[in-house]
Amino acid sequence: MRRYGIIGYPLEHSFSAEFFTRLFSRENISAIYSALPAGSFEEVKLLLADTSLLGCNITHPWKIDVINLLDELSPQAAEIGAVNVVARVKNTNLNTNNNKKTLLVGYNTDAEGFEVSIKNLLGEQLFKTPVKAIVLGTGGAAKCALFVLKKLNIPTIVVSRTSKGDINYSQLTITHFADHNLIVNCTPCGMFPHKDECPDIPYQYITEQHFVMDMIYNPEQTLFLRKAQLQGAHTLNGMLMLTTQAAATWKIWQNAMGI
Repeated sequence: MRRYGIIGYPLEHSFSAEFFTRLFSRENISAIYSALPAGSFEEVKLLLADTSLLGCNITHPWKIDVINLLDELSPQAAEIGAVNVVARVKNTNLNTNNNKKTLLVGYNTDAEGFEVSIKNLLGEQLFKTPVKAIVLGTGGAAKCALFVLKKLNIPTIVVSRTSKGDINYSQLTITHFADHNLIVNCTPCGMFPHKDECPDIPYQYITEQHFVMDMIYNPEQTLFLRKAQLQGAHTLNGMLMLTTQAAATWKIWQNAMGI
């Protein structure tokens, strides 16, 4: 039986196993999809070394570090600098790849999911007036967001707890919110089971003119989105992004070895 899964830590929040199990059942595919928790890089390495694993999704916190374990990257994944899908493919050129029978190839389907979501959230606003974005976070999910926002010609500032961002959370002012009408949470803050947490931003500066997206889909409405909604903002969670990227993932695996 073909094996697939999701690698990350923690994984209690993930709906991926449910999504792919339903898909396999509906399409009469003999395959299983499992949660594969990995709290250390060494655990990720061991999971990917198992050649019976034909493909996997990669989630927090390994979307960037996993690149070091892969043989190849798709052009988009290489440009983004983050991977959320790995496929095991046949090596058709043994002489140049250390005689490996299979290769691990990394892809990024998060970008497709994020682009569909942002266009859905903004609607006609994307074309009516200039859109500027505040991105919270600097991890793999944020890299995906920055790639898509650049593609859509949306100027962006990155907020981080570290020096990796343009500014830190304590530097956010009313001017930033007046100048930027799209806010995207790319951090795991507020994800199940930590439903009572949210990014530390001045929510009082959010207005009905703002569009706010959280990449988190569990819970359905995070505290981040709830606070934004109370300010009158248009909001969207990460479920559309999840289902869109999962469908794109399946297309990749269908073209890989074993499908």
